[in-house]
Amino acid sequence: MDVLFLLSVYIIVFAVQVILLIKAVKKSEKKYWVIEILLETTSIICSGLLVYYFNELPGNGFMPGLTYLGHWLFSVGATALYLVMFGVTLLLRNHYYKGILGE
Repeated sequence: MDVLFLLSVYIIVFAVQVILLIKAVKKSEKKYWVIEILLETTSIICSGLLVYYFNELPGNGFMPGLTYLGHWLFSVGATALYLVMFGVTLLLRNHYYKGILGE
């Protein structure tokens, strides 16, 4: 798996998350929030599994520890970014549903 392909997949997934978050905030319908939270949870789990996968791969060449360093770093960065996005989504959902439901 090429590191640029992995990075482009992470960027596309993040863009879809942002688009769905904007749509959920504008429309304030429960189904958009559910889809957004499911997408973010799935992306956190998948990127976390990829961190583990690239960490456990045996290296090759002169410096075997650096063989998959780019893959691992992009996966760790994506996991952190997705976790921050998940927190923002939960805060916004809590804020908007307190205003809508009057809780």
